Amino acid sequence: MWYKNIKAQNGLTLILFGIGIFCSLYFVHLTPELTQQEKHLIQAEVFSELFLYLDAHPDVDADYFFVGVSGSDPAPEVVRSFNGQAPKVAPISSSMMSFGFSAAIVHKSNLNKSGIITDIKTMQRKENGRVNVITRIYYDRASFANYEFILAKKDGAFRVVEVKYPDEKPNAEEVRP
Repeated sequence: MWYKNIKAQNGLTLILFGIGIFCSLYFVHLTPELTQQEKHLIQAEVFSELFLYLDAHPDVDADYFFVGVSGSDPAPEVVRSFNGQAPKVAPISSSMMSFGFSAAIVHKSNLNKSGIITDIKTMQRKENGRVNVITRIYYDRASFANYEFILAKKDGAFRVVEVKYPDEKPNAEEVRP
């Protein structure tokens, strides 16, 4: 019988040991995906932080903050969470860029109302449980700035723990976020 054979037992032990090592290395490096609710909470937190920064910036004079996630509208509940915000918050789909190289960003229904686009480009959970979020802010058609936010979960909510501010870069190639 095979179980009385020492060589077979040693071989089986080595195979199971190898499978165990492989699986443990594989699963150690996996990070759980963010749930939709976590994504919405992170988006709201990052947008809030950006709005505070932009409100305090002396050169910012906008009627709207247009928010987006990878060039699309965020979930309606994320936009609704900013009701009463000044400047007003609207989804990115309600913005458009007026004509010209460094043309202003305006509201589609009222071209006299200017705005700034804040677009979350990537959101990635790291192995340490923190979440890195890369955002891009468009001031006009020709200029943008990238921001990196690092969030950690504290008391059941995601909070910004670090912000890496950008060097502004003019961009002639990218016309629309």
